[in-house]
Amino acid sequence: MSLSLKESCSLYDRYCRRNSDCPTFETFNSSNLTCLPVSNQIYDDYKRVLMTAKRATGLPVTRRLPSLFRKFSSMGKSEVATSFKPSVQVSYRTLSHKSNVPSILSSVKMNIRQKSPSDRFSTAPTTASDVQKSPSDRFSTAHSVQGTSSEQLDWTRESYAEAVNKSKSILLKESNGLMVHLVPEKKGETFEKLAVKLTKSTWDILRGKSDDKLKMRDGSSFSISSVRFNEGDLAEFIQNRKNKIQGPHFIRFSRI
Repeated sequence: MSLSLKESCSLYDRYCRRNSDCPTFETFNSSNLTCLPVSNQIYDDYKRVLMTAKRATGLPVTRRLPSLFRKFSSMGKSEVATSFKPSVQVSYRTLSHKSNVPSILSSVKMNIRQKSPSDRFSTAPTTASDVQKSPSDRFSTAHSVQGTSSEQLDWTRESYAEAVNKSKSILLKESNGLMVHLVPEKKGETFEKLAVKLTKSTWDILRGKSDDKLKMRDGSSFSISSVRFNEGDLAEFIQNRKNKIQGPHFIRFSRI
């Protein structure tokens, strides 16, 4: 399954900001399962602004770049439809089908063995799942369960935004969406401790124009010198604010 157009634009923009090259939309689609429409004009405009930014500030690029999603959305429907390359998704599903079916059959054949005479006289109870599973399978299953439980302790930008929207705390509500939420990697901190009202002071601090601390909604202070913001989220926030797009805004970060 390919990514949506908005997800594809975000992934492409994030890649170009962090790397020295600027692949064509066709090349990026073939290796990332994205669905970027093919438009030489949009690509040339984006590449020109990107290269200018890289020469001026180096990597990663943090200054404002043209919004690919907005440019693609303004294209005509017929133009967008003929620009996609569905062959990438079709070939991917075909290869996945061919590679998975033999591996499942072979694993079943390998794991079923004939009982030895000593096994027949064993009083230890056995089940069908025990017979079919090898020690390596049981080890992989245990690690899969551990991985699932650890993933439940992590925040994604989408899950954090959903949880904030469901919260009934009045400290998280602000008229006109003037609220910025800092999204941590792990769960455990309150939403109010990582929420800040979007004021002129907050705007300057998040853009690196001021060394002051953010005044969070729970009354605590937050120093951005001890964290590293996600460049794509920060650039999107700055661009959305300049375009007067209503919040709330969500910026992922990791502690240094």
